[in-house]
Amino acid sequence: MKIFKKTAAVLLAAIMSIGTFSLANAGVDDLPVQTVDKTWNMGDHEPMQQASAEPFDWNGLHIEATSLDSKTAKFDGTYLIVQGGANVISFKVGGSCKISVTYKSNKSTTDEKEARGLTIKAGSTTLLDGTLIENKSLGNNKPITAQYTGSGDTITLTPMGGGVSISEIKLTFDMKLNAKGDINGDKNVNKVDADMVLRHLSGLDELTDEVMLNAADVNSNGEINIADVVWILNHKVGEDVVVDSVDTSDGTEVSNESDFFKKFDAKETNKKIYVMDDISFSKQIKFDASKDYYENISIIGVPDSNGNLPVLNFEGLTGVDDKGAGIKISSSNNTLKNLIIEKANDNGIQIKEVTAKNNVVENCIVRYNNDSGIQISKGAEGTILKNVYSYRNCDLASFGGNADGFAIKLGAGPTKTTDEKIIDESKTTCIDCYAWENGDDGWDSFDKQETYWTYRVDYNNCMCWNNGIVENALGYTDYVNGKPLDENMTFIRAFKKGNPSAYNTFVTQYNNGSLCSRTVSAEQYYSRLDSLLGSSILIGSDSLDASGIVKKWGGNPNGFKFGSAYTQDNSERYVKNCIAFDHVKKGFDQNNSGAKIWAENCVAFNNKQSNYALGPYTAYQWNNIYGWSGSNDLPTAASGVNVSTPKDMSQNETAIRNAADRIISYAQNNTVVPSSIFTEIFGNN
Repeated sequence: MKIFKKTAAVLLAAIMSIGTFSLANAGVDDLPVQTVDKTWNMGDHEPMQQASAEPFDWNGLHIEATSLDSKTAKFDGTYLIVQGGANVISFKVGGSCKISVTYKSNKSTTDEKEARGLTIKAGSTTLLDGTLIENKSLGNNKPITAQYTGSGDTITLTPMGGGVSISEIKLTFDMKLNAKGDINGDKNVNKVDADMVLRHLSGLDELTDEVMLNAADVNSNGEINIADVVWILNHKVGEDVVVDSVDTSDGTEVSNESDFFKKFDAKETNKKIYVMDDISFSKQIKFDASKDYYENISIIGVPDSNGNLPVLNFEGLTGVDDKGAGIKISSSNNTLKNLIIEKANDNGIQIKEVTAKNNVVENCIVRYNNDSGIQISKGAEGTILKNVYSYRNCDLASFGGNADGFAIKLGAGPTKTTDEKIIDESKTTCIDCYAWENGDDGWDSFDKQETYWTYRVDYNNCMCWNNGIVENALGYTDYVNGKPLDENMTFIRAFKKGNPSAYNTFVTQYNNGSLCSRTVSAEQYYSRLDSLLGSSILIGSDSLDASGIVKKWGGNPNGFKFGSAYTQDNSERYVKNCIAFDHVKKGFDQNNSGAKIWAENCVAFNNKQSNYALGPYTAYQWNNIYGWSGSNDLPTAASGVNVSTPKDMSQNETAIRNAADRIISYAQNNTVVPSSIFTEIFGNN
């Protein structure tokens, strides 16, 4: 066990926030400390056209490339290719773990003098001397494994002799480790954790658990001191869930479908309906604009003592297209709050028609619907979306091709106009909204040549990641990351319906890891599903297996999609404190449209086709725009625009990924908590 020293010395450097951006690449000292199982698949990095002769960072790895004797490094789309002993790959680990590296020689040889391999060290201690001389074919990978038993050291991988090509680096921790600063393991870093460290330092409540001690030593220097407390207070990420009491005295409490519709259909105005429990619905909740008693309605969920929101489950709804939407709103001035809307046969929430004005969706989760989580279209105006999670919505019929997290499109606004007041008053506003792993885009503002136009959308404190890929929809991503099967996903539910007898075997093998290797390719995983579940999904007249779904996949893996070729040139997009990452295509995408954009405090990284694809746009504001691991096509502006790469790139990327993990955890626990990540990395701008 590592011995942690306690000291009251205050380190000035730790008092200063390291969460704001600066402008150079991080070095080894700035690498994030890995505390949970992690796999670096080198194929996840986009191919580099030219090998780097300078050090660079990627996803918590530091690659020490050098022009000395042409010892460069390069990602080729499958491997990280390093050119000899002058190259060193570094990362930090927070506790005992197994380190596995899969690699091959860059040269076919059986000559011992030409031996190639990798040395794995923790600090100055050699963990493994992995010489590779039996590799006669360049196509063969060689896995090697080393055991690390310390805490907080820098691990280095150094090629021996000539160069090697690495396909994967994998960490498997021997015990549960909390994230740095998360002393009590609740996935938050906040004042509760700081208080635990203070009590430890004062001797009031000694920390003896190694997991907690590791988390308290935030800089992994072997000492727990006031500097660690200061770091925690400066880097609060998420707070304890505070459950606000809901006064239901001005409305009606309901706990089942029958009581709900008795109140909802009552011929009275200004109704307030308080949902006390989970409810399964067999018919649509329809706010009908043709009847005045379907306006000015508030449907408000009452969280339980743990902050869990009530679930409105629409799996029993049999309608299709608009009739399959869980909640359909064509009237005005309605509020949905503190609700989870899931498993509808179309949109979870649909706000549609010119009669739908000034509706509010707040503190809600929309998930597992068979189309976009929320769609706003056909003349609907003035919608406010606040504190909304939209994830894993995925439509069967178009193989992911329509199911966005937030579909503010197909005329989410007025008829053709140049009146700035009308454009402003009709806008859709998204505040503290998050979209991940939906079948299509995170956000989409695609317009066609119709009567109404999506003129203005405001995005404030919004984040999206990993949308639009079939690997999510068919469970591959979770499987290779060792997560249990999400049986709520639309394609997984379809497999269950199509082949219930084989499905139970599939679930068991999936969850215990015996379905296939956790390191298999996506294609091998689909092949295994095909052999087990067969052609289980009936879509139209086709019975399809997993491989057939992959071939027909229609999802667009983009983050924020701002328009289409029909978008009006005087349309406006206001983007402040927004983040897009891990999309196969684009983070911020103009999608063949021209418009005006105001952008401030944005981050995009690891969007493989482009981080910022905004070429035809005119930027009226472009401040503090950051990006890495991705190309850019930037808008025009009188003073010019650019994208900066921050010095503390790795730290900020780690903070963002950790924030995303916390959001996912909240969603899985039926709770909505707006993230503090925007303040953490941008400050209070």
